[in-house]
Amino acid sequence: RLNRMADAVRGIDLLHEKKDKWKVRILFKRLEKRMGEDYVLIRELATLAQKGIVLHHGQMCKHYLETVSIMAQHNLAKLIFCTSTLSTGINLPVKTAILTSSKMPSRHGMVTLPSSLFFQICGRAGRPGCGESIGLVVLCQWEDSMHWKDIFEADVEHVQGPGVVNPRTILNCFTFDSIDTEQVLCRSPFSCVNYDHLL
Repeated sequence: RLNRMADAVRGIDLLHEKKDKWKVRILFKRLEKRMGEDYVLIRELATLAQKGIVLHHGQMCKHYLETVSIMAQHNLAKLIFCTSTLSTGINLPVKTAILTSSKMPSRHGMVTLPSSLFFQICGRAGRPGCGESIGLVVLCQWEDSMHWKDIFEADVEHVQGPGVVNPRTILNCFTFDSIDTEQVLCRSPFSCVNYDHLL
């Protein structure tokens, strides 16, 4: 569906500056060197990127997604078609998030977007450090099956982390005096309920 949506706007060029087009061309030349003969799989996407239009979802190759992140950080990706991968949003700043449906695919068919995921996606709108102080969220409703009200009014979900502490976290606690070891390892929302073994 994302591919079809991106294909529908193929005739629009959102990158007007020659220097921006040059930057995108350089990024994709580097990507071509990294991917080798597999680059043929994303050649059409490279053509779209020259116009400031990119795709971002879990089925894309890792190298392409890294390039999309770089484009987004440098304001070269003007239009990003993506799935709920936007919710993680690290390195993918956007000014406006447009949600086209209140449903998402799952193993059990189409389900209503979980409230926590919805607010995570909305939280990506706005570009702190990129000159934007306010983000916009647009909710499209052209189907009778939209459930935005249900999402807004859903109960807050309790989040419990798995309690897995990786070696890097522990090493940082011993390396930097400014880190409160007990707070980081034992009182974090991602700590396990019983942390006696950590002490």
